[in-house]
Order: sequence, then structure tokens, then C-alpha cells
Amino acid sequence: MTLAGSTGLQGTTIAFDGTVDGPRNLALTATGGPINFAAAVGGTTPLGSLVINRATSTTAAGRVVLNGTATGAYRTGLLIAAGVNNVTMTQTGNSVTGFQGNGVVLQGGSRASVFANFALAANGESGFLVQAGDTTGTVIRDNAITGNGFNGIWLSGATPSVSILGNTLTGNNNNGIVVSGPATGVLINGNTVTGSGLTGIRTEVVAGLAPSAMTISGNTVRNNQENGIILAGNSGTTVTSNVVTENRLQGITLTLGATQTTIDSNQIYKNGAFGVVVSGASTLGNSILSNSMYLNVNGGIALLDGGNRGQVRPTLTSAQIANGRLAIAGSITGQAGDVFRIQYFSSRVTDAATNAKVEGRTLIGFRDVQLTGTSASINASFSSLGVPSKGWVSATATRLTNGTPGNTSEFALGVRVTGG
Repeated sequence: MTLAGSTGLQGTTIAFDGTVDGPRNLALTATGGPINFAAAVGGTTPLGSLVINRATSTTAAGRVVLNGTATGAYRTGLLIAAGVNNVTMTQTGNSVTGFQGNGVVLQGGSRASVFANFALAANGESGFLVQAGDTTGTVIRDNAITGNGFNGIWLSGATPSVSILGNTLTGNNNNGIVVSGPATGVLINGNTVTGSGLTGIRTEVVAGLAPSAMTISGNTVRNNQENGIILAGNSGTTVTSNVVTENRLQGITLTLGATQTTIDSNQIYKNGAFGVVVSGASTLGNSILSNSMYLNVNGGIALLDGGNRGQVRPTLTSAQIANGRLAIAGSITGQAGDVFRIQYFSSRVTDAATNAKVEGRTLIGFRDVQLTGTSASINASFSSLGVPSKGWVSATATRLTNGTPGNTSEFALGVRVTGG
């Protein structure tokens, strides 16, 4: 089937047995059943745009190719109207490029839908925009999202339980991935986000509402022009097992009241300012544990303007190797009854020029300490295996409340390893 002009079709169900081609717009409304494409859409001559207004499900068994340079093309390439659920478009060779507006728009929710293997490039606004609505179970995966004029992927408003998996986002003009407003349960996993004009992955507060219960895991966030990751106002977000490196400013920033964040087991290195910044008096209860941080230009962790209540960092006095053991001496101050998890880290001698810039390349171990007065010893002994001779040792203190980690301090001033 070749479209002679912009076409709108309506029926109880709609099925295309063969290919659909032609540089025109196609709008479909199935009033009581599915829409099925048995073969490619725009595979020979790309369509101007595709609009799914209504259907119980939509399945594309072949690739979907849309190009915004077609005469009379709509501003948006692929538009899924509000409440159209169970959309499956996953074939290799999917492409939405060159539209004046957004590449793909979910216009008010789409449940249990999967969009995969798309090239979303050179669109004037965002590559993929998800607007507020029920998005439970929807997956955006394995797409190449490049050079769009605004964001790569943008979840705007209440967009629950979207999974953003394994995408490559490169050179988008603003941010790679944005989650704004009261989205819940969003998973951002296994993506590569590079070369964004602003930040790699960010969240935003909208009308006083911010995302919650997010997981950001297993991503590579590199070489973005501002921060690697910014979390603004989030609650209960887990940031784990990411590589965050070579971003022009901070690796990770928590701000505008971000609370109960867990930053755990990440590699955060070679960023242009700090590795992690916690900023603002309402930005509290954020734990920063078991990460590898090194060679960030300004240092590892910065608590600014009351962030994490300015949690006091430990003081280290010595780190000595003897008989295969590393003995670390130091102290922590606080109030009687306070419980802290002290994590000890080693770094190479070349990782820092002065003790004020020492971070923590390798976790040595930890111990929990309860104060009986206003200070306590944090002396500890560990195997010296893997600790660089003549290198640095530092530590952080994380407040525990009923065993749950909360505010983490900046790194202690480093001490040089002696002995060995």
C-alpha cells in the first residue's frame, strides 16, 4: 500500500497485510480492537508521520520508518494518543528522524508498551517524550537517540513505572534523560549517556512535586557539558553501579530537598569539579557508601549550604602497615548515642597532591561505632592486601538510625600509608 496523500482510517479493527509506504501522514483509529502491521511501515519510502488515536493494542511486525522532511509532515513523528496501551514496536531498523517537534510522543499515558531499536535523531525537540498518564509497565529500550534539539528522553509529569533500558543517548542539545514532576518507580538501567549539552541524567521539581522511588543503575554517564547526574527534590532514589566520569562539572549533584538517596557502589572519577555534591539545608538523609571516587578535580564529596546537615567527617591520624595488616587510627565527634558507619578507603599516591584532595579509590572495609560521649575512637585493622604502599587512606562517616544509613560526611583529610 502506497499513500497518495495524508490518510485517516477508522474501523473496529485495522490490519495491514503488506507494507505501507509513501511520504505522507497516516492516522489510525480502531474503535474496538487492535491495529496490526504485518510488514514494514515506511520501509521503502518513509512515512511523514504515524498517529495511533485509539486501539486495544498495536503491533508492528516490521520496522517503522518515519521522516520529518516529507512534504506536509506533522511536527511529531510517532504519536500515541492518551490511553492507547499495549503498543509493541521493537523491530531492528525502526527510525524517527528529522521532525520539527518530538520524535516519539506518548500523549497522556500508555501502559504495557515496548518501544525498541529506534534511531531517534535530529528532531527539533526531544527524541522521546512521555507525557503524564498511566505508563505502568512501559519500556523504552535499546534505542539510539542522537542529536535532538532538546532532551533525548523526557518523562514529563506523573509517569509511573517506566523502564528506560540499554539506550545510547549521544549529543542531545539539553539533557540525555530527564524525569520531571511526580513520576514514581522509574527504572533507568544500562544506558550510555554522553555529550549532552547540559546534564546526562536529571530530575526536576515541577509545581513542588518531584520524582520518587527511582532506580538509576548500571549506566555510563560520560563527557556531558554540565553534571553527570542531578537529582532535584527526589525521595527514596537509589543510584548504584554506574560509571560517572569526565563530566565538565560534578559527577552527581543532590539538591532542592533530595532525601533518602542511596549512592552506592558507583565509579565516580575524573569529573571537572566534585565527585558528589549534596547542596541545601533541606537535602538530607542521603547516604554515599562503597563508591570508588578518584581524580575528581575539586575532590570527592562536598556538603554545601547545610546539605546532609553538614555531617562531621572523621579525623584520621595514621595508617600503618605491619605484618600484613593495616592499622588505621582516628576519631569521630558527635553526641552520646550517635551511631556511625565508618568506611575506610585507599588511594594511590598519584590520586591526590595534598591530603585535602584525597578521595576513596578502593574500599578497604568498615566498622560501626557508637558514641558514649562526644567523641569516639575509630581505630581499625584490616588486611593490607591491595593497599598501595606509601599511598593514601581516607574515610567517611555515615549516620545510622536503627541500622538504616542516612547522612554521609565528606571524606576525611587523607593520611599517608607508612611501614610495609
